[in-house]
Formats: sequence, structure tokens, C-alpha cells
Amino acid sequence: MTATRSELPPVTTPEQAAQVLGVALTADPQVMTSAYRAAVRRVHPDAGGTAAEFDHVRSAYELLLWQRGRT
Repeated sequence: MTATRSELPPVTTPEQAAQVLGVALTADPQVMTSAYRAAVRRVHPDAGGTAAEFDHVRSAYELLLWQRGRT
């Protein structure tokens, strides 16, 4: 069974975003980017993932980038 958008919990905190990407909250931007790229390759709809999973990973990465820019 594939996950739908409503089944994926929203990413609302930097801690959740880091967990989605599998990195530490204090990871370097290069590590975050590398983890993001690996995750989107895994969950991309063309690679057998779903659009909801892809959006979930993308929103986690965007939240981390936004948070990094605020500090």
C-alpha cells in the first residue's frame, strides 16, 4: 500500500525535518543536501515512490534550509 498525502505527518519542526532526511539537526549543509538528494532519488515517482513521499522529503529539506538561513 502506498502512502497518501494525508497519511504522512506534516513536517513542522526542524527536528522532524532532520529525522525525515536521516541527518542530525546540526549537520553541515553539504550533508543535508547529500541526504536530500539520496532521499528524493529513493522516493521520486519515476523510481517507484509516490508524489506524497516526494513532497514530504522536499518540504523537510526546504524547512531545514529556511531554518538554517534564519540562524
